[in-house]
Amino acid sequence: MGILVDIVGFSGTGKSTSIRTLLNKDGKFDKDTFLIRVLKKPLPFKNKLKPWDPEKKEGDYIFIDRADLASKAIEKFANEYGKKRIILDDSTFFMTKYFMDTAFQKGYDKFTENGKYYYDALVAGENTPEDCRVYFVNHLEETNTGYLKVKTIGKMLDEKVDIPAMFTVVLQSMRTEDGYWFLTNKRTDADIAKSPADMFNKTLIPNDLALVDKTICEYYDIK
Repeated sequence: MGILVDIVGFSGTGKSTSIRTLLNKDGKFDKDTFLIRVLKKPLPFKNKLKPWDPEKKEGDYIFIDRADLASKAIEKFANEYGKKRIILDDSTFFMTKYFMDTAFQKGYDKFTENGKYYYDALVAGENTPEDCRVYFVNHLEETNTGYLKVKTIGKMLDEKVDIPAMFTVVLQSMRTEDGYWFLTNKRTDADIAKSPADMFNKTLIPNDLALVDKTICEYYDIK
């Protein structure tokens, strides 16, 4: 069973930027890391990442904008190609894109399909080998009661699944006067962050995904 990690925050708080620390000196990932990109926009850091070449079976990333296809990609890259770190950047947009693509479709089936496809992607992450870390990058929204939650489409995932409940580690990105950080555990009931109490030993850590991955591996004794 793989380790699911949620990186969640408002736009511009350093979620995607945290991926930069996984780059080698040549601006690429090592052989264990792979990025699934939902949006075809430039990454917010300099890099020399190359798209996946299915013939050579090499590359750093692939564009996928549907959660049902992402489920298959997670399984393939974890099991067939042995990737140990799989990152789904801006995974919230799986739901947004599906909703917009079916905007003129009547009925509620599209909401059910949308939620089910995203849930299946989470389950695909769970079903990776036990030394695999699967990072979902999500957007936050504030409820009318002032609490923070993962941004979703429709009520299915909120009411029937509760996305954060499927993660042991939820890191909440934030920006302060001193820089960009991950909140590792709640400061107030409104926050969404959580992690084992003795995993990070600090409430705020740098938005450094390499540091996060290293800490998780040490905690779970992953070599």
